[in-house]
Amino acid sequence: MNRCRGKTPDGARWAGAGGFTMIELMVVFGVIVILTGIVLGVANHAQEKARTANAAATLQKMRNALDDYKAEKGTYPEKKVGQPSAVNKSFRMTIGKHLPLNFPETDPWGTEYYYVYLSKSACQVFSCGPDRKYSTRDDAHKYNLDNVRQ
Repeated sequence: MNRCRGKTPDGARWAGAGGFTMIELMVVFGVIVILTGIVLGVANHAQEKARTANAAATLQKMRNALDDYKAEKGTYPEKKVGQPSAVNKSFRMTIGKHLPLNFPETDPWGTEYYYVYLSKSACQVFSCGPDRKYSTRDDAHKYNLDNVRQ
């Protein structure tokens, strides 16, 4: 008997011959979905690390501006002691000439940066981080400024 794969004896194609089974297609689709999930997870993690690095760099610029202000005035900008205040336009006006021109309005997560006056020789600047809430675990982008820094 002369049998050719995928064809009937008279030369016509068999209905299901040469294609993939439904199980094979589902397995391939499942693998693609899993790989897509892994790639997106890695991309989101990399994006969050980039946002954190951006916030840290901005806070470092703010730290430098505040140090310049303190060197000029002898004190950090005075606010209510221990009370966080947003780094808004009026605060920018106070330390304006010390901030870079392209200083961002908000952190990478869309909230304002904050400044805490502790004393004439100490203050703190921070970002609320990804959860956008003050004084939570992800507020890791804090810099304490005091007279110890040379």
